[in-house]
Amino acid sequence: LITTAALATRVVQRFYFVNRLYGWEHALMSIPRMVVGNMINFMATARAWRMFLLYLLFGKRMVWDKTMHDFPSASQLVQTRKRLGELLTTWQAVEPERLEEALQQQQGGRQQPLGRILVSQGWLDDETLAEAIAFQGDLSRAVIDVDYLQAGQFPISVEACVQWRLLPLPGSTGATLSVAVANPLSDAEQAQLLQDVQASAVEQSIARESEINAGLRLISGETYRIDAVPLLGDLLVEMRLIARDQFERVLDEYKPQRDGRIGDYLVKHGVATEAAIAEAVREQHRRSGQPQYSADGELKA
Repeated sequence: LITTAALATRVVQRFYFVNRLYGWEHALMSIPRMVVGNMINFMATARAWRMFLLYLLFGKRMVWDKTMHDFPSASQLVQTRKRLGELLTTWQAVEPERLEEALQQQQGGRQQPLGRILVSQGWLDDETLAEAIAFQGDLSRAVIDVDYLQAGQFPISVEACVQWRLLPLPGSTGATLSVAVANPLSDAEQAQLLQDVQASAVEQSIARESEINAGLRLISGETYRIDAVPLLGDLLVEMRLIARDQFERVLDEYKPQRDGRIGDYLVKHGVATEAAIAEAVREQHRRSGQPQYSADGELKA
């Protein structure tokens, strides 16, 4: 009776956890797999005893079977690498319903990366997102060196950092440019970047987007602070006040040291209105918890 109860408990536990991870179809199949697995173990044990007894009785040398292992190559792993949404659901970092809703928002005109939508909605934290992106791209995590950024002695211009949304890392050499990014640069983007900085290779590491934003603010002359507030341009796109492709085209020509604040630059080139910039700035202040002021300078409640 005790053995039967223990077996029933094990069946229930296996069904429950397999269902949580892989769904009810695999959970149902896990029950007969227990029987088949026990049969295989029994036959393997019987065969091992037979070989051992033959050795004891007749001195027949024991030769153990070896299992052949065929490990996938790095290129094969890249081909089978999961999409970000699949990876996050496998990790149980985001609910499938939330993921589906974020995908619908993305397809419905919200011109943002999937991860940024999930983070902005509060369905995912940016640390888990960075871990998933690093795992997906087989990249290491970056450690942002604030002192290095403040010194300003890095082999890439501030304009290029802003354009490519990256931060230089101390490990850069004459031939290899080490950078931190929130999303890996494509091959075409890497080729363009290498042409701009006259390097031969790019070594990418993944940082949280909040770290990238804080670093870009720092090298542009602002205070270094890590928060979940997007940069102004990203927020304008998120709020659908400007189109992403239009913003990225203008950003290619934007130079912070020459053109000043990005908001003024967007207004000057007709990409955004002053009202849109003001609305996005108010949203930045709201998300950062900073006080908001009306047009006449009075503090809002």
